[in-house]
Amino acid sequence: MRASDVAGQSPAFAPIRAGSLVTEVREQIREAILSGKVHAGDQVRDSVVAGQMNISRAPVREALRLLEQSGLVEKTANKPYTVKSFDGEDLHELVVLRIAIETTAARVVIAQHRDLGPVREALAEMRRAWDHERGSGMDAADWAFHNAIVVASGQQRLLARYRELVDQIILAWVLHGPERPRVTAGDVGAHAELLDALDRGVGTGDHVPVQELLVSHIKSGMGCDDLDF
Repeated sequence: MRASDVAGQSPAFAPIRAGSLVTEVREQIREAILSGKVHAGDQVRDSVVAGQMNISRAPVREALRLLEQSGLVEKTANKPYTVKSFDGEDLHELVVLRIAIETTAARVVIAQHRDLGPVREALAEMRRAWDHERGSGMDAADWAFHNAIVVASGQQRLLARYRELVDQIILAWVLHGPERPRVTAGDVGAHAELLDALDRGVGTGDHVPVQELLVSHIKSGMGCDDLDF
């Protein structure tokens, strides 16, 4: 993919007038990257973004530094930030990490008989998203469901690591995963099946069925059925 510069494109970012500047700047740039409005290899110049947002360059620089920490942009000496590129091998590695974290969280949930309230609410939100939006809000609801499994484990360090990786996983999936949109009513059912498996595991203490289901679900959803893991 040819690298380009957002300076040569139509404005990708909206003016910011109030609130936490760094947070809002970060969220706008993050959304532009993950939605594909700004592409892998594109340069993101703080001066250009600041001009489009009608703010100073300082909060843009801080937002870009945070996005660098989360793995969405990278910087080399004396050059602007660039949207990070991922190849198919990167996607496979990130999927392995995702599986490791989510299955570990599920094991903790079952072993410690944790409250599944966050997961139930996330599934309810997914059903609402499907009923009212038919796909447009489903990707976010999907990620929220899986995040809720890690939240339910009560392992704060595990959750922090998971959240650090999610943006990289989404970007790698956007670049190399299955064609989108891919959401159907069956996806809601698949997540209900995961919740049922967790419920049964909490009751029986057997984590193997939900682990196997999670591995299959993640590999299929990320387009990595061929991954030997």
